[in-house]
Amino acid sequence: MNRIVRPRDRGPTHRMNFTIDILNQIATLCNTTYCRFMEQGMSQAGKKPLGPLEHAVMQVLWDRQQATADDVRKALPQDQEFKESTIRTILRRLEEKEYLQHDVVGRTYVYRPRVKPERVASRQVLGIVDKLCRGSVENLLVGMVDEELITPEKLRELADRISKAEEQQKSTPRKARRKRKK
Repeated sequence: MNRIVRPRDRGPTHRMNFTIDILNQIATLCNTTYCRFMEQGMSQAGKKPLGPLEHAVMQVLWDRQQATADDVRKALPQDQEFKESTIRTILRRLEEKEYLQHDVVGRTYVYRPRVKPERVASRQVLGIVDKLCRGSVENLLVGMVDEELITPEKLRELADRISKAEEQQKSTPRKARRKRKK
């Protein structure tokens, strides 16, 4: 990817064109990454969205790395009391959705996450992009700039980081990348 160099500031039109150029490059990178992500035949793990209580349970498991149903129940906010059977049902459903798995220790199920929180977050963002932005990452980024959620400078920084990561990935032999993933 070409390095983005900001032209001399010649007024708002040039700033806008520069911002749009950055957005186009980042959106292209994001869409390419999304396509690669889908082409790699990702497993079904963690594809179904989480409800609020499911997310709270997963947050406990991500924080602790493993927990029993009772541990999860005690770790949840105390503003609402849950029965252990309710938590076990939620854990079972999360296991069916492939967000977590369990081991049996004695007679106790010990649950641990199968999906990283970053993956869940990226799937949520993809859902938002699909539903609200008609699948266009570019529209999402333009909206974020318009609403001042992200600055053009931050976009430039992101574009630089993405570019460096791509260069590093290209320079690393494929076999070495596979070994590192394992």
